[in-house]
Amino acid sequence: MASHRGSNASQALASAEISFDHAQVIERTLAALPAHLIADHHEALERDLVQHARVLDPDALRTPCSSPPRTPRRARAGSGSCAPS
Repeated sequence: MASHRGSNASQALASAEISFDHAQVIERTLAALPAHLIADHHEALERDLVQHARVLDPDALRTPCSSPPRTPRRARAGSGSCAPS
């Protein structure tokens, strides 16, 4: 995995908090983002992806977030979002 030395993903992988597949998804996702986002927000973006990787399998991590549901306010909080529960 070609990531930044001491990165969140590298640390999580080394401590077995995430799998190699998770780390690859994170690396590919960051590599696909526009340069201006990476330049200004790399650490925060990677940290968020690692947080999600801890609770999602690699396929779910790879899948884009869905839009919040268009249902009455009684809908379950967080349904349709990407926030880990």
